[in-house]
Amino acid sequence: MTQELAINGGKPVRDKLLPYGHQWIDEEDIKAVIEVLRSDWITQGPKVVEFEKEFAKYVGARYAVAVNSGTAAL
Repeated sequence: MTQELAINGGKPVRDKLLPYGHQWIDEEDIKAVIEVLRSDWITQGPKVVEFEKEFAKYVGARYAVAVNSGTAAL
């Protein structure tokens, strides 16, 4: 038995939207982004290396590689 999709008039699976995560961006984050945008290092460079090292430490891994999307991660 197939059911009609909600987009086509069928019953929705849920009646409430999934909760949306709130960003925790402060002035320090904004200043760091501006600093990188004004530098010669947009996609690579010292901030990316720093992030990869800190993230690897955070998750308990030897290495981490920053990528721009989930597809690139595959």
